[in-house]
Amino acid sequence: MGKGKMVGKTSADVPALIKRFAETQPAARISGVAPTWFDYVSFSPEVWAVAYPRAKACDVMVTGSVDHVAWRDQQVAAMQRNGWIGGSAVNAGNGDFWSVRYTKAGMDLKIEGLGNKADRKGVQMSWQFQQVAANRE
Repeated sequence: MGKGKMVGKTSADVPALIKRFAETQPAARISGVAPTWFDYVSFSPEVWAVAYPRAKACDVMVTGSVDHVAWRDQQVAAMQRNGWIGGSAVNAGNGDFWSVRYTKAGMDLKIEGLGNKADRKGVQMSWQFQQVAANRE
């Protein structure tokens, strides 16, 4: 996706959709701070990362992509080559919604999103990274 651009704390440079996304993620509740203190990184006009203070977590949001399911498949293939272990996907992408979980070295990752048949603008896919206790792998 190219290099990231650090946008910083909530500002006029962060679109309203991204702010709402950050406010509604589980890591937002764990961090216990107002969304105005989240850090945002834009990797392209379509991919945003949100880091949460005091929570060992990061969320990635994809929107505005022409083929987000193909992008997901490319990214997941690269992750699997790098040691991420995946569970079975629920509705792998051909339906309206899908989700899958991955783990690696004390990290949990939940990926969920819209399938190819979904007709909706907004958040097409989210990746929720969270550090977990090493003995929980």
